[in-house]
Amino acid sequence: MDNNYIVSQNLLSTKRLDILTIDSTDNLEFLDDFDAIYQDKFFAIIPKGAMIHSDISNVLDVYRQKHPDVDIFYADEILHRPSDNKKTHICKPELNLSMLVADDYIGLPVFIRYNVLRKLLGGKKKLSTYDLYSFLVKSALSGMAFKRISEFLITYEFPYSRLTALERISILEREFKNAGKSYNFSKGLTENTIRMSKKFDIFPTVTIIVPTNRSKDKTDEMSRPHILNMLDSFVNLTWPMDKLKVIIGDDKGVNGIYEDHNWPFEIQVVDTYKKNVPFNYARKMNELWRLSETENIILMNDDIVANSKDFIESLLSFSTESNIGGVGALLLFPNGNFQHAGMVGGIFEVFAHPWYNQSPDIKTYGNWALIHREYSAVTGAVFATRRSVLEEINGFDEFFALDFNDTDMCLRMKLLGYKIVYTPYANMTHHESASREANFAPGEQILKFLNKWRDVIKDDSMYSQSLSRNQDNIVCHLDTSQQ
Repeated sequence: MDNNYIVSQNLLSTKRLDILTIDSTDNLEFLDDFDAIYQDKFFAIIPKGAMIHSDISNVLDVYRQKHPDVDIFYADEILHRPSDNKKTHICKPELNLSMLVADDYIGLPVFIRYNVLRKLLGGKKKLSTYDLYSFLVKSALSGMAFKRISEFLITYEFPYSRLTALERISILEREFKNAGKSYNFSKGLTENTIRMSKKFDIFPTVTIIVPTNRSKDKTDEMSRPHILNMLDSFVNLTWPMDKLKVIIGDDKGVNGIYEDHNWPFEIQVVDTYKKNVPFNYARKMNELWRLSETENIILMNDDIVANSKDFIESLLSFSTESNIGGVGALLLFPNGNFQHAGMVGGIFEVFAHPWYNQSPDIKTYGNWALIHREYSAVTGAVFATRRSVLEEINGFDEFFALDFNDTDMCLRMKLLGYKIVYTPYANMTHHESASREANFAPGEQILKFLNKWRDVIKDDSMYSQSLSRNQDNIVCHLDTSQQ
């Protein structure tokens, strides 16, 4: 083991920190009495057999001083297998309810203030894994402040016991019901992960906004315009057709390709041709979303084909929540490889798509491509949001005519406190760049974006400084296998 780590018994209990082992029979009788000396004390919850960082008290103090109102901290961890001497570093983003539902990513260690821990235990003499996960979910739902400590504060030789998906589902059903939120929970796309789906007793009307210039697949001269393939893919959706409207902004007019079709949803075609005016995607989308008469909106490129029949439900499970600004989808290239599964700041010193053009058969870091979770940004190629949020931020920044406008929009939403979510259950095929000319953004647009969002690019709270920044296949550069 690394010399920086010691057995927990060698850490002397202080007025600032003590250690408790999960699922153990540690003596917790002191919690029965309300004692003023404990009021500002934290307890580190660790797995049995784990070793702790020798400077753990001082590390916690630094974060406590920066965030004095936070009652729950959590930190990164290391699995150090003695059989092959390999280290696996487990890096975690900031508090992320959708990800906590999917995969219990917080794990251990967790640091809880005395008053909060006392209330959690309620007279119990043992803190179980079940109790802790219940508490974390309940706390996240209530809006309690969490803070990630982006340092590795425990290490252990063997994986510690985690709750099964079925055990977590029983907790989630109870805690979400108690919070007045109506969701279904089911098995996820990978082992022991969970999908959450909102129960729509009443389906709201949704408007899909699509810009088009009637582009086609350039490799097939006989192909149809992408916009027709998109509309055809909507016919068998599970969303009620009388609750779906599509507004199409067509640069080639309103006639010629739409008349002979009998789609079961309402279509409005708008002539968006601008003579002698340079193409500006942001301006065009602002023009179109302002035509919508519904609160719920999905912005989509015309070169998208829906693979999931319930993609609208998957997106609106999150975008209808008041604290969420926008939701992105899983986008695949026509060959089935990843095109978009969320975006992270820092890769190649910009905001980039991890696993770009890689096979969906690869194992992604933390299964991140195959679980719903928060990111700081998602692509605008498929973006579910609400009209009220777009009005609040005044839509796209039209300075970013072609590129960066979607990332900029997500980051502006986050500045106002909105969350950005990615879901793999809205699965789509994207003929990327087929709907526009593949040009590079002018230098002044690149410079403005990089300067405006320099701090987020440098340290994205939904990513980790310990994860790769010079490649789009996310790995931890500290892992033994990566050295």
